[in-house]
Amino acid sequence: MELSASADYLFDNRGLIPAGVCIADYNGRLCIAGINGDEHSVYVSKPYDPEQVSTVSGTIIVDPFESGAVYETCFILEMF
Repeated sequence: MELSASADYLFDNRGLIPAGVCIADYNGRLCIAGINGDEHSVYVSKPYDPEQVSTVSGTIIVDPFESGAVYETCFILEMF
């Protein structure tokens, strides 16, 4: 019997999660925006695991020429 656990799912995670201007919780995911040097990105963690932000699928990027601004706040907009 062989006991082994694969850690392959950790290879795509960021080694360091940078500080941002705003932090929000969205459906169990940690969202970080307003990152110094990466102002047009929002980093999003895996559901219910705020320490795992993927380098492949954990970033939302807004075209700076389209919006003309950087992220300064984040909040959840609920439609009634």
